[in-house]
Amino acid sequence: MRRRLAPSANVLTDTQARTLAAIIRVYARDGRATVDTVRVEAGYASKSTTHKHLVQLAVRGLVAWSDGCDGTLRPLVWPTKQSGQLASRS
Repeated sequence: MRRRLAPSANVLTDTQARTLAAIIRVYARDGRATVDTVRVEAGYASKSTTHKHLVQLAVRGLVAWSDGCDGTLRPLVWPTKQSGQLASRS
């Protein structure tokens, strides 16, 4: 039986990376993002699943939003052109 290793604090799971990439694309394209627009972009079927992944990213400090305010979901990091690594947004 294979054991699953816990992900490092600095490494995103595939699902977290997919969700983060979706929010960055939506925000860059539309200037705002909602759970539903991220859901569609990431290809998820459920808003609740999308929200769960967004909460995990928020705990890591990678996304933020204002509770109860539609369209305030935003990435706090952006990929850099040179390395493909994530950089904090200033």
